[in-house]
Amino acid sequence: MPIDAEYREYLETQLKRTLLKKDHPLRPRTRYFIDLIAEQIDLDMARVLCVGCRNYQELKYFRSHGVREAIGIDLYSEQADIQMMDMHALRFPDASFDLVYSSHSLEHAKEPERVVAEFARVLNPNGCVAIEVPIEYQTTNADIHDFGSLERLHGLFGTHLREVVWSERREPNDPITAEPTAIARTIVRVNWLAG
Repeated sequence: MPIDAEYREYLETQLKRTLLKKDHPLRPRTRYFIDLIAEQIDLDMARVLCVGCRNYQELKYFRSHGVREAIGIDLYSEQADIQMMDMHALRFPDASFDLVYSSHSLEHAKEPERVVAEFARVLNPNGCVAIEVPIEYQTTNADIHDFGSLERLHGLFGTHLREVVWSERREPNDPITAEPTAIARTIVRVNWLAG
């Protein structure tokens, strides 16, 4: 993907956002979603990609569920298990992961359709994508997209969406996840996309 001045500015904005949050502890909503994923799909010996994980906490929590490998990507890293990488251009071979997990990352994508195509490309043919995004909120130059609903979130996959394994919408200040915005979560299977 060519890097022009506009794209460089986009990456710098996202990097600043990551650096502000890099030391945050694991949030209740993250534990909740990972626990729920473990109930819906077999994580035993799975290879998991955590997109935009910022620090080791998500990887450690996935490992507590018996995954074989948990690798993170972000625009900044202080850990060997988190590779510095742009989610629009994943540097992994096709069919590398059993689960692609993206929590509060996809709303930051400059081109969400391109990102979900990359998710599908690096996913094993029977793997799953698990996504959590805020919805119905005021966008900013860092939080670029409000997908608005589960239907619009699923729509990003177009004809590649094979099955919705599970999904939910949570209202603002929900007691389980304690977030100020509404949240959409989904676990989907997609038709594999060879690169």
